Amino acid sequence: AFCESSIREVILPASIIKIGRRALASNTNITKVISLNPTPPEIDPRTFDSNVMESATLYVPRGSLKLYFIDPVWKEFNNISVLCLQAIPNAKYGDGEIDLSQYAPEGIALTYQSSNEDVVRINGSSMRIVGAGEATVVAILDEDGPTTELVGQLRTIVVDFFSEISRTT
Repeated sequence: AFCESSIREVILPASIIKIGRRALASNTNITKVISLNPTPPEIDPRTFDSNVMESATLYVPRGSLKLYFIDPVWKEFNNISVLCLQAIPNAKYGDGEIDLSQYAPEGIALTYQSSNEDVVRINGSSMRIVGAGEATVVAILDEDGPTTELVGQLRTIVVDFFSEISRTT
């Protein structure tokens, strides 16, 4: 289907259960494969080129890392260590604190930051809406080196004068 195209990123929706043989072959530019299905889709060993499996990062949903590690084909990806964040729930002014660690990858400690403490306050992994305006909440993983990118690590939060919050990614 996408053999020999110039795509750099592949996003597989949760509804994908099987990917055909050589569907993404000869795409040496792929750097990210994001699978939103908690159950690894069935793939052939030749779905991706081996250099993609060696160099691209595979992102998987929280709670499914083990399933991808034990799958005979998906386990061939060398980089499966960074996982997707789950969506932060909607909230409004006056709600209690939200524990952001519930939405983080399994077993990975993150540092959270708000771009606007007048709208969203972060205390450790707790987030609270404190006023109207716009803020971006960022999750950062820093393991002995540069900050590692996480899929879905940004959440822009807009709180209007009616105390409702909308979320964009």
